[in-house]
Amino acid sequence: MPIRKRCYAELAGTILLWMEEVSGSPPFAWKTHVIRRPQKVGDSVLEFCPDSFLDKSKESAIENAKLTVRQAPQFKEYGHRLGELRWKDCTLSEEDWEKQVARFIDTGRMEEH
Repeated sequence: MPIRKRCYAELAGTILLWMEEVSGSPPFAWKTHVIRRPQKVGDSVLEFCPDSFLDKSKESAIENAKLTVRQAPQFKEYGHRLGELRWKDCTLSEEDWEKQVARFIDTGRMEEH
């Protein structure tokens, strides 16, 4: 499996933001994803719609990911906590990355890489 450059940050054990290099989409070089863990309310589980978009640079992708958290209804209750974001770079295969995302959805934590 190909290894892709990624940059990610966790917010309050609830939201995972990441961007990854993509090819074949000029002028866009980065795809950004923002997901929120499901939330249990009584006997029900609320699932939130993820968000993703393409961007021209890593820096622009980070700023637009923050803007998404501030403005999108499924994330904005955490907008005041954006100062807590600590971006980390990682290079994992697609399979290993998918395992990490599944771990975050399950536990609210990523493993350090």
